[in-house]
Amino acid sequence: MSIKKLVHTLFVIAGIGLSASSQSAVLFSDNFDADHNASALNFNSLINWNVSNGTIDYIRSGGYGISCVGGSGGCLDMDGSTSDAGRITSKATFSLVSGVAYTLEAQVSGNQRSSTSTDDMSFGIIDVNTNALLVGGTISRAGSAAFSLAALGLVPGIAYDARLFFEGIGGDNVGVILDNVEFRDDTTNGNVPEPGALALLGLGLAGLAASRRRKQ
Repeated sequence: MSIKKLVHTLFVIAGIGLSASSQSAVLFSDNFDADHNASALNFNSLINWNVSNGTIDYIRSGGYGISCVGGSGGCLDMDGSTSDAGRITSKATFSLVSGVAYTLEAQVSGNQRSSTSTDDMSFGIIDVNTNALLVGGTISRAGSAAFSLAALGLVPGIAYDARLFFEGIGGDNVGVILDNVEFRDDTTNGNVPEPGALALLGLGLAGLAASRRRKQ
């Protein structure tokens, strides 16, 4: 493995641990409020996303007994009403720069209808040209779980053109509820990885160097 690829991998493992700052540059955000004026099952006309691999339901807060963040606006049930949970992929593409720290986050709740069930969702960032996963994760929410933050961080070792995705996992017509997606650049405006992430990187590079010495 090259050092460049190792840098990429270690920052993903470290979660990049960025210091908080109000000066982060928001590259994309969507609260789903403008997509439709009423709740709709198996909705596939999102403004900023393509729907594939199944279906999602569009929710206007209060519809089907579901509340969106803040009790108003729109949100998504990531397991639509066809017993086939869906995937949303951003229509926009993003040119990721080597060495820049990026964060993808969203507010996610349980399905809000069954306190005994747990639902899952995967999400992340993919390479536009190859569809390879650049960084991804899976979260679980109990049915009664309130909205809380789900987030991923990435510092690419090389430049990529990328898209964002969120995908429900399951097929029982009730899934996690997704709202308030944000994708931002946390480096350009002055943020840097915290010492813990840098320490992990240093340990990894030292291990690689030692391994090479042993092979020689």
